[in-house]
Amino acid sequence: MGQKLHRRRRSSFRRRSPAGPIVGWVLAALILIPGSFFAAKAIAGHRESVPTVDPTPDTAVTTAPSAGTTATTAPAVTEVLDFHGIYLPYTALKDTATLKTTLSQAADAGLNSVVVELKNKNGDLYYLSETEQGKTAAASIDEALSLSQLTEAFSAIRLQGLMPVARLYAFEDAVAPRTLPGAKVTTTGHADWTWYDGDPKNGGRPWLNPYADAAQSYIVALAEELYTAGAGAIMLDGVYFPTQTAQANFPVGEQASLSKGEVLRQFITRVSALSDATVLLSCQADAALGNNTAAYTVNPLSLGETVAVPDLRVMSLGNRLALDSGVLTVSADTLGDAVPRMMAQVKDRAGLQEQAALKAAPLLDAATAPTVIKALKAAGEKSFFVYAENGQYDFTALKTALS
Repeated sequence: MGQKLHRRRRSSFRRRSPAGPIVGWVLAALILIPGSFFAAKAIAGHRESVPTVDPTPDTAVTTAPSAGTTATTAPAVTEVLDFHGIYLPYTALKDTATLKTTLSQAADAGLNSVVVELKNKNGDLYYLSETEQGKTAAASIDEALSLSQLTEAFSAIRLQGLMPVARLYAFEDAVAPRTLPGAKVTTTGHADWTWYDGDPKNGGRPWLNPYADAAQSYIVALAEELYTAGAGAIMLDGVYFPTQTAQANFPVGEQASLSKGEVLRQFITRVSALSDATVLLSCQADAALGNNTAAYTVNPLSLGETVAVPDLRVMSLGNRLALDSGVLTVSADTLGDAVPRMMAQVKDRAGLQEQAALKAAPLLDAATAPTVIKALKAAGEKSFFVYAENGQYDFTALKTALS
């Protein structure tokens, strides 16, 4: 029988590992019995966190897409050339009065963009999608925003001179594989069986298959819907494969002959084709630095995104990090020195990938962001995103850092 999946509402920014560890069952492997945790059949269960600024040297004005469901015309969206952004949880969009205050403070501090998480690492949707694929996936949480609420929130963000950036997790998704036909990773030799990245009893989860058109089309449809609702850019995450792949069958459909890296590139191209969309790709620091690209099979800087967003928060970096210039000991006290050095290597890797013009905007901890932003400015780096899980920021400190 399928196992009930409990919805997790924590932010996807909390963990960066692309696949959980798997427990090896030696005796079962020796007698060639397919692991029950790889071959469990899927049973569908009922399932039920963005920017514009007034024109400055860092911005250029473009026209926003129609909000569709709203009667009023959305204000002009500004194309952000250098991102100075913060993260807000979807819950922050529900209290319009508090949201207006937060956005006003952000704009006054010199910020120009707001990232709103709308599909998390578990696959939960924080809004009620009206796309056919979104309805079939049935991934919206009980407290999800309506599409009209989201459209109004995007409009409120733009009215404060900020660009809304919609953040979507792509293929690391444990919800849609159970409900969306033809989208899941299957088990070798059993096209109707659901593959898990570990024993479900120990947290193993199914995945969307990047090779499957149904999986790609689901994410593309969400992105298009969010652009229509007023998002100025899309930040993708989870654009990778599980690193534990025993008994997994990936190559399917028209892209079966392509390499994994090329499949990911073509997916990014599909999203970018939406109104010449600005696509940001959130990625693991180790991969962007060229140290560990196993989940992507290529350096994520080479996938064709407009802006790379390497996760340079302490919790994501670990205690030690290998750079070409030596091993860094990472802590909150050393980030002011470490982040500019990491960004220098990211740019070097982009050059090696023939992506020298690629922009990069690191994701930073809110607590240390003012210090790190000053260090980045001194090193000639202009873009960044600041993350606080609760959406609470010291705007005075950020304003001072940016001044």
